[in-house]
Amino acid sequence: MGQFATVSVNLNNVPTEGYTSAEFTCAYDPARLEVSNIVTASLFGADPVTAISGPQNGSFIVAIAGSHGSRATTSGTAFTFDVKGLQDGLTQFECTALVSNGSNTLVRILSLGAANLTVGGIPTSAPVVTGQVIAGKPITINLYNADSSVAASVVANADGTFNLTAPAGTYAIAAAADGFLGAQGFATLTDGVVSTMPIVSLAAGDVDNNGVIDQFDAMTIGMGYNTIIPPAADLNNDGTINVLDLELLARNYRKFGAIAW
Repeated sequence: MGQFATVSVNLNNVPTEGYTSAEFTCAYDPARLEVSNIVTASLFGADPVTAISGPQNGSFIVAIAGSHGSRATTSGTAFTFDVKGLQDGLTQFECTALVSNGSNTLVRILSLGAANLTVGGIPTSAPVVTGQVIAGKPITINLYNADSSVAASVVANADGTFNLTAPAGTYAIAAAADGFLGAQGFATLTDGVVSTMPIVSLAAGDVDNNGVIDQFDAMTIGMGYNTIIPPAADLNNDGTINVLDLELLARNYRKFGAIAW
């Protein structure tokens, strides 16, 4: 809608003796289409004589005659015009023709019938939110509706990058990884726009997932030492719970709550 397209009107199956002139009558819905820039082609010779009536009230006439005895002797484009979409929806456009072979008589020829045209708005790309979350474990990114239901969810790539698509609107966004304090914020998605969240690093050490990194998390590491149980205690994700995981916890000792995103 609001954009232009160029339409060609052709004469096909032109007989050997050719046509000396042709009259085209075209009809369309003026509420949905606007016609302009009617241009005659060279089918009737290099310097044809043209008379145009309209466009007005949904129709126009284009009359073309070859000058100095020129004729249309091959099939091809007789003229072109531009149409502008005014209103969304399906509409029809039809051109019919009368031709003369120079005997002072007009003969109606067959047309292909009405052409269906669809006028529609230019599609915009879906809204996207993207970003990067850093943690040593797989990360899940969720978008939440106002009622706390999940609008969209994705597991981030190995490097923590992600992108999520959802209908335009404002959502709560959260990042979570097993054994880490999460990150929370808000994301506004707009049609045709890629919104980028700030890079955020999650804090390792919330092994029991209670929102606090404390001695109870360290005790869990001790109870699972040199094993892989519970997996949340393997903070560096190397397949073994040991002092390296305790070291990561120690960096964030006494931190609590979700990180502001």
